[in-house]
Amino acid sequence: MSPIQTEIFITGVTGYIGGSILSRLLEHPDHRSHHITVLVRSEERSHKFQELGIKSVTGSLKDLPLLEDLAANADIVISTADSDDLDATRAILQGQKRYHALTGRASILIHTFLLVWHRWGSPFQSRVDQLSDVTVLGVLTDDAVGNYPGETIYDDMDLEQIEGLADTQLHRDVDLEIVKADKEGYIKSYIILPSTIYGIASGRIAELGLQNRQSIQIPVLIRAALARGRSGIVGEGKNIWVNVHIDDIADLYIVLFNAIKSSPDKVGHGREGFYFSENGEHTLYQVGKAIGEALVSLGKTTDPEPSSFTKEEVEMYLFGNTVPWGTNSRCRANRSRLIGWAPSKTTSYIGGAVLTRFLKHPDFASFKITALLRSPEKAEKLKTLGVDAVVGSHDDAKLMESLAADHDVVIATVQALVMQIRLFVIDAFDFVQADADNYEAAIATLNGLKKRHTETGVLADTAGGNFAGETIYDDANPDQIETLPDTQLHRNVDLEILRADIEGYLKSYIVFPSTIWGIATGVLVEKGIANSHSIQVPALIRASLKRGRAGMIGAGKNLWPDSIVADLYIVLFDSIRSNPSTGHGREGIYFGETGEHSLYEVGKAIGEAMVALGKSDNPEPTTFTKEEIDKYFGGSDYLGSNSRCRANRSRAIGWKTVKTKADFLASIKSEHPDFASFKITNLVRSPEKAEKLKALGVGVVVGSHSDKGLMESLAADSDVVFAMADADNLDAATATLNGLKKRHAKTGTPPVLIETGNYNTETIYDDADPNQIETLPDTQPHRNIDLAILRTEKEGE
Repeated sequence: MSPIQTEIFITGVTGYIGGSILSRLLEHPDHRSHHITVLVRSEERSHKFQELGIKSVTGSLKDLPLLEDLAANADIVISTADSDDLDATRAILQGQKRYHALTGRASILIHTFLLVWHRWGSPFQSRVDQLSDVTVLGVLTDDAVGNYPGETIYDDMDLEQIEGLADTQLHRDVDLEIVKADKEGYIKSYIILPSTIYGIASGRIAELGLQNRQSIQIPVLIRAALARGRSGIVGEGKNIWVNVHIDDIADLYIVLFNAIKSSPDKVGHGREGFYFSENGEHTLYQVGKAIGEALVSLGKTTDPEPSSFTKEEVEMYLFGNTVPWGTNSRCRANRSRLIGWAPSKTTSYIGGAVLTRFLKHPDFASFKITALLRSPEKAEKLKTLGVDAVVGSHDDAKLMESLAADHDVVIATVQALVMQIRLFVIDAFDFVQADADNYEAAIATLNGLKKRHTETGVLADTAGGNFAGETIYDDANPDQIETLPDTQLHRNVDLEILRADIEGYLKSYIVFPSTIWGIATGVLVEKGIANSHSIQVPALIRASLKRGRAGMIGAGKNLWPDSIVADLYIVLFDSIRSNPSTGHGREGIYFGETGEHSLYEVGKAIGEAMVALGKSDNPEPTTFTKEEIDKYFGGSDYLGSNSRCRANRSRAIGWKTVKTKADFLASIKSEHPDFASFKITNLVRSPEKAEKLKALGVGVVVGSHSDKGLMESLAADSDVVFAMADADNLDAATATLNGLKKRHAKTGTPPVLIETGNYNTETIYDDADPNQIETLPDTQPHRNIDLAILRTEKEGE
């Protein structure tokens, strides 16, 4: 019996959010029971959607009778287009009223609040018209004009607070119309309010070029900065917005969709159906400063400090509208998290790894650890681990000074935001991390600090990938380090810290990480507090996946050191406590490196991983074109520079490096962007190999295929089984099938078995000809196993 079809109608599928939702619905476990209809303006795109098996109707939100008819035939309507179009909303609601009259059931409306400008004459107008959605939480904004941080924080669980919003608030008329319809009973409404969305959209719709892949809010600031020759902010940029990654917001729609289908009575709707999306906060000054740093590093300006947009510039670059860039928009997504939404894009990579090691430190009970972070939810999780968490930001100078004044040791494990924003323009990994270039935060910290401080920095040139640098910095050679120009990345912060050490009111220790690699583990990652990935190699992997082949800057001859650096912080910390003569100040520079690699070697390892994963047919990396560097790295050839060093001082205090370049290159496959969503278990005979696999983040069981009970147990816990060992072991195959049968009984979803066979015949077989394959005699090697697998598949297990 075929499953009951769910009729789904979606608007805005060529947009940033809508296309991401559609990609996930196409991959949904129940996708065969979904019949999806989309509304698109372009007839050409409409045909492409139809090729995907989607019913595509050509039209626009202005075609009100068409909208009404499409909504009248849908069980679920997902609206991700213009959230201010009251006429379009009323047409959809009228169609849903007809559905109710015909079926007696209330249909579902999942509506998105987005902000769209219609202002002619702007140099960016064509861009705005092209993109159907500017993803901001505009309904919760104020009139700060960048001059103060807002104190009001909206909670999607607080009905009285939400209902206290003025009727004149942005989108409010549409919001009230939808909630009224829910109250009348002919729909169930769910309203999602995105915040500042970042990251490059991915998925099937994006890959086919059918949707916009970028947001607008920050790209508009970047374009304005390029046009005016300097980064800009509205007012003083003190206003605060929440942020969320495009993957996380798309996941919220699917989590809500699943919850509505599985437990409709348990999911709030109507006045209790507002779902916020946020996973952290930022000030617009932070964004402006990061853009400025990126422009300086790209040679587009000489001053990284953002300046205020003039009234004329607001008209020219911001469409005369300061709302998305000058207001405060703060909220907490408690209702969204309550239904199971767990946004995964988090904050610091190094910081989380270091804190994890402190939690395991033998003297942990004697430490009073305070962590500064933006997210109240993460703060609460840290408190359960015995860490005193303070909610705030590095831009709060008074808070930074106060915290530093109360502590004996300050560890600032932040990474350079300038690199982060360069990647953000084309493919952000996280949105805003704390900033190693934040001069004001460093000054505030120094004003309060009385003992010790650590910070991070970078050594790099402009090789463009075309030669191996000859300069090798030695952390035990302070004279060499002092030759670094004052304009070097982070150098102004380093110099300020070194001056403070000379003045004698603190002892400073500056750690320079290199290419950090590996998947971070530990309780902070497990609880979703810390980010598990680095940036540099994942950025290369994403670019390679998108272009279909591994890439490199220039000839990839440039050299970088590599390391897993978190242990260095603990070794240094212990050395400082036990040996007061540990080098500090000008003799307190500590590099992190365990070896060197060329970027060609990294590209080759990525290429080999792509071939193994079926993402490319050629492991050899090719040179990124100028257009690709612009597209994937924001025009920066930073990954083509040399950055060579020797960690002699670090090793002198007892830092022992175990991982080598070979380990680094072998780990690259585990940096695949989907790897974090896999729970991989490998069955091996050798305990030694098992330990090596564990180091790569792979679950390992030591045993053999002859252990039928083990084989069945492992298969019963797996959604996908790759059988690549003895193809003649019928007992092992039968045990695997029995386990997969149990998995199907438990989950209701047929698991997947990918078996490896081997036929030696003179006949040329065609894998697209099942009739020919079925003529193989039952006595053919492995055939008994194949038949057992096919019987199980036919039974639906």
